[in-house]
Amino acid sequence: MKTKLKVFPRQDGISYPQIYRKFKAKSRNIDEIVNEEEFYIQDLTENYFDDAVDFMIEYHARSSIFHRAAGTLLSDDGVERIRQMYRKVFEENISLICLKADTNEIIGVNAITIRSKDDEPSVPSDDPKFQILYDAKEFIEHAFNIMDYYDVDRFMFTAGLCVHKKHRCKGIATEILKARAPLMKTIDVNVTASIFSTIGAQNAATSAGFTHHYSILYEDLEKLFNGMNFSHAYGNSCKLSAFKISD
Repeated sequence: MKTKLKVFPRQDGISYPQIYRKFKAKSRNIDEIVNEEEFYIQDLTENYFDDAVDFMIEYHARSSIFHRAAGTLLSDDGVERIRQMYRKVFEENISLICLKADTNEIIGVNAITIRSKDDEPSVPSDDPKFQILYDAKEFIEHAFNIMDYYDVDRFMFTAGLCVHKKHRCKGIATEILKARAPLMKTIDVNVTASIFSTIGAQNAATSAGFTHHYSILYEDLEKLFNGMNFSHAYGNSCKLSAFKISD
C-alpha cells in the first residue's frame, strides 16, 4: 500500500496546494516576433514529482558547477543518487514549480528544504565524490551563521533552482525566488537562504531582494577541497545569500 505523503505543516486555514505568483514574460519566435507568455508558480505537488526529478537532473544537476566539479554524474549510480536526493527533498512538500499557463509545461523548479537547530549531523557518504561535494557545500553554508544573524531557529534552504534552457534570460529565476516569500508565510518561516554559484543566479538573487553574506573564490575552494575542479565555472566565485520577510 502506498504511504500517504506528509504535507509540511501550513498555517491554520491555509490550503495546499497554493499558487504563489503569476507573471508574464516576453519571448521572440523564429520570425523575431515578440510574444508575451503567462506563467504561474505553485507548490510542487506529488503528481509532478517524477517529471520534476527528470527536469532537475537535466537542467540543474548536469550543469551544476558543484556537481561537475566533484564528478558526481560520471556514473549511473551517481545519477541515481542525485535522483533520490531530489525526490526526498520534494517529499517535504515545500518545493516550488513554475508552469506555463496555457500548457502546464514545466518551466522551472526550486527544490526546497528546511534547516533547523535541531538537525542531526549529516551521514557520511560511501562515495568520495559525493562526500567532497557535501563537505564543500557545508563549508560555505556554515561560513556565515544564518540562524544567529537573523535570530531564528530554522530557515528555508534550497537544494537547487533551475529554469528550462529555452526560457532563460526572461527573469523567471527571479520570479521563483520572489515566490518563496508567500510560501514562507504559509509555513511560518521568516528567512530563506541559498548558495548562488553563477553570476546569473547571483544577479537574480539581487533582483529578488537577497542579501549576499559570504563569498568565496572557486580557486580557493579547489585549494580547500582537493579533488574538486572548478575550471569550467562561469564566474569566479559563489555566494551564500539570504532574504528575510517582513514581520
